[in-house]
Amino acid sequence: MLSDHEDIIEIPCEETINEILERYKEINEHAGSYTWKRLARPIDMEKSLEENNIIDETDEFERFILYIIL
Repeated sequence: MLSDHEDIIEIPCEETINEILERYKEINEHAGSYTWKRLARPIDMEKSLEENNIIDETDEFERFILYIIL
């Protein structure tokens, strides 16, 4: 069932996807049954986000939000 509940977790850049998964299981006990993908391609769970070519876009999003607010 979908709800309006939202959880945010911070991810250290050196953490592997498996480590993220273990922490995410505290929020969603079914997380281990998911296939983690990006752009329709499975992610290597032994690698970090960066090693999976997933870059941190936080600064870009913050600039975009600031632009919208102004």
